[in-house]
Amino acid sequence: MLSGGVPSTSVSPSTASVAAPETAPASPEMATPRARITAQPSRVVKCYLSILVPAYNEEKRLPATLEAIADYLAVRDFSHELIVVDDGSKDTTRDVVREFARDRPWVRLVQYDDDNGNALNRGKGFAVRAGVEAAVGRDILFTDADLSTPIEEMERLLPPISRGDCDVAIASRALPESNLAIHQPIHREFMGRTFNKIVQKMAVPGVKDTQCGFKA
Repeated sequence: MLSGGVPSTSVSPSTASVAAPETAPASPEMATPRARITAQPSRVVKCYLSILVPAYNEEKRLPATLEAIADYLAVRDFSHELIVVDDGSKDTTRDVVREFARDRPWVRLVQYDDDNGNALNRGKGFAVRAGVEAAVGRDILFTDADLSTPIEEMERLLPPISRGDCDVAIASRALPESNLAIHQPIHREFMGRTFNKIVQKMAVPGVKDTQCGFKA
């Protein structure tokens, strides 16, 4: 279900390789390695929808997620791309994506490494931003790698944006009519609800579920 929209900022597509902004550290001990973001070039012409999947150590869950998204898109008549952003995984997540993309030109991998080629972990926010900057779609949707929100729910999420009713749409697990097919452990759900209430009061009042990993 939808929980409203907020103004968005525009972004431009990335080139094949860019260096992320950095600030001068206070001391050598606090230095953060510069992230070199590498995005496979898009081969989709006039892309309508970019789907982003940030991933960290998702070699086990990612294959089923990618197959589910691919099956859904296979019967849709709009142009699309699927971007997996690897957030410094220590497993074979990158190899899983490369293999899946082998005969699917609309699947892309975005990764970031330090100057020595070592994978960097910068967190989900950085991963989403890197994916957005690489995306070429008119609309952008991002979903978690476990696909806890079925990809079919995008049919509820995107129309308000297409109509111009809002710039951003966020799925919500907090509404009375929401149906949760996949639950997290009780302690994580409690912590999530508590954090969400704090965010609502301090930053984005009116958005029922800021932490839901299904946004457009």
